[in-house]
Amino acid sequence: MSFLSVVPARLLAIAVLLLLAACNSGSSVPTDGLTTNDAAGSQTETTGQPDAERIESAVASGAPDADVVKLSLVRIYAPLPESVGAHPEACDWLNYLRFRHVDGPNQAPQADAVLVGMPGLIGGAALHDQLARNTIKQLAAEGQYAEYWAIDRRANCVEDLTGLRAASQAQDHHVAFDYYYGEREIDGQKFEGFLEGADVPFLADFGLRRTVEDLYEVMRREMPELADRQQKMFCGGHSMGGPIMAGFTTWDFDGDISTLDDAGYNQCRGFFALDTTFLEIGSQLAAITDGLLGPLTGLSYEAAIEVIRNSNAVFLEIPAVLDIPEITTLFAIAGQAAYSKPDTETDLFALLPDTPGITLPLRLLFSQDVLSFILGTPKLSDFRMTNEAALGTLLDDNSNPIFMLQGSLGTFDGGPVVPKRFPFAGNDLIALLPGLGQRAAALLGGQLMMPAEPHGPLYSWRAHDHIGDSDAPEQLNDLGQPYTSPASEVTDIRQFARSLHEAPLDAFEAYFPTRLLLDTFFFFQAGIRSGDLAGAMHPQAVIMPASKPFISLQAGDGFATTEELASDTEVILPGYNHLDVATAAEVQNSGEPESVSSNLASFVLDNLGE
Repeated sequence: MSFLSVVPARLLAIAVLLLLAACNSGSSVPTDGLTTNDAAGSQTETTGQPDAERIESAVASGAPDADVVKLSLVRIYAPLPESVGAHPEACDWLNYLRFRHVDGPNQAPQADAVLVGMPGLIGGAALHDQLARNTIKQLAAEGQYAEYWAIDRRANCVEDLTGLRAASQAQDHHVAFDYYYGEREIDGQKFEGFLEGADVPFLADFGLRRTVEDLYEVMRREMPELADRQQKMFCGGHSMGGPIMAGFTTWDFDGDISTLDDAGYNQCRGFFALDTTFLEIGSQLAAITDGLLGPLTGLSYEAAIEVIRNSNAVFLEIPAVLDIPEITTLFAIAGQAAYSKPDTETDLFALLPDTPGITLPLRLLFSQDVLSFILGTPKLSDFRMTNEAALGTLLDDNSNPIFMLQGSLGTFDGGPVVPKRFPFAGNDLIALLPGLGQRAAALLGGQLMMPAEPHGPLYSWRAHDHIGDSDAPEQLNDLGQPYTSPASEVTDIRQFARSLHEAPLDAFEAYFPTRLLLDTFFFFQAGIRSGDLAGAMHPQAVIMPASKPFISLQAGDGFATTEELASDTEVILPGYNHLDVATAAEVQNSGEPESVSSNLASFVLDNLGE
C-alpha cells in the first residue's frame, strides 16, 4: 500500500492545506533574473537551445557487478514553457539513470524490455540502483537483455550537488561538510546556502501534470515507436511513485480523448507497483471532498494552488522545524562516509550545525524517551559509533521510526542497546493486538532500539547477512523477543551506502515540490479533474489486472500489508521494509535470489509482447 492510502484522504488534504497556510505567506516573488544553483553547482539563467539535445555520459561505479551492468546518465533537452518564468538552465533538462547489461544492445529500442521506475515521496533515481541491477541480471540469465530507467524528476534541477560529487571523488565526507557548512569553494563554486521557497517560486508549477508530461517526453524520445513501447516497456513506481504512475495511465497527452495513441495507458506493456498502490478512491468523491474542504479550510483545489503560488511553501519543509534539504544531504554524506570508511569512528553528528531545522528532527527521531527529547540529552553525537553504524542509525528499520525511511540494513554491534520509546511508546505491546496491532506498530515505527551507553563503547554495525552468526549480540525487546532476525534483514548496507552517494543523481529529492504532493492527493484520493488535472481523461485506465498486465510487490514488514491481502497480482515480501523494495541485496539470507527483482523478471518474461 502507498503512504497516500494509509491515512484518510480528506484529513491529509486538510493538513497539507493548513500547513501551506501556516507557512510564510506573502505576494509572489518576482522571477525576473532569477539565478540559483544547478545540479553542477553553477549559477545559471535560462539560455538558448544547446548544441546537443541528448547527452549520455558513462558513470563509473564501485558496484560489484559494474562489469556486467553498465550505468549512464542520460540528459534530454526539454525546455520549460515561458509561463514558468525565469529558472536555472538545468531545469530545461530531463535526467534519468540508464542501467543495461553489458552484452545488450547500445540502443534502447533494440532492448528486449525496458523497465521505467518512478521514485516515491522525496525519493530519487539512485535509490533504484540495486533493484535495477538485480532485475537486469535476472532477465539476462533467461536470455533477455533489458534496461532499467530510474527517473529523476525535474525539481532536482535546483539542487547543488557540488560538495557531494567532490566528496565522492575524494572518498572523504569532510569535503562535503566543508562545502555545505564551511564556506569552502570547489572549482570556484561557493555554496550559497540551502534554498528557501522564495528562491525557487517556479516550483509551484511542478505538479502532477508537469511530472507525467516529463515522463511521456522521456519515453517517446528514447523509444520513438509506439509499437515498441506497447510491446516491451514496463512502467512502475515505488511508494508515491505508484499514484504518480497511476496518474500517467489516465492522461491524454494531446487533449483529444478520441485519439488513443497518446493515452498514458497505451504507452506501456504492463505496470508494476513497489510497496504502493495504483488504485484511487475515484472521481465520484470529487464533489463530496471539495465540498468538505471548502467549509473546513476555506480552500478548494484552485485556491490551494494560489496559496502555493503566493507563499514560500513551494517545496516540502516546515521552516525552523524540519529542513528536508539538509536532512537528505545528510543521508548522502552519511552514505559516502559509510562506504569509504565504514569502520572509522564517525564525526557526522558532531560536525552538523546546531540549527532547529535539522537538530530538532534528529532529536524527535532518536530520543529514547520524552525526557531525553525535552532535555536534548544524550545527543546523537554523545554516542561513539562507526560511520556505518551512523548510517544504520539514520535509516535502519529498528532505529528510524518513520516507516517511509526504513530499510532492513542489519543491527548495532559492540555494545548494549535499549528500547526506544519516543516518539512512539509501547510499540512492542501494540504489535500484540489482534488485527490492527501489526499494522499500527508498523506505522509507528515497529520495534525500535538504540545504543544504551553514551560516551561508552564504540558501536559498530553488523551487516544483514551476519545477523545469525554465532557471535551475534543478543538484543531483546520489552517482551523478551529479538528485535531482528536473519529473515527480516534484507539490504546490504555497503551497497546501500554506495547508492546514496555514488551516482550523479541522488537517492533522495531535497526540494520535493509541494504542488506535486497536493496534486497527487486531489487527483488520487479526491478525484479532482479540473485545472491542471484536466488531462486525466481516461479514469478507467487506473490499472486493474483485467485491463493490463500488472504486479504489486508489497513490503511484508511495511504498513497495511498482511498475508491475507496477497492475490494473483500481489506478492507479499516477508522481512522487507519500505526502502528494501528498491534496495534489497541480490542474494538473501535464505540463499534465494532477491524477491522483487525475481518477481519483476518473471512478470516481464510472462508478458513481453510478440
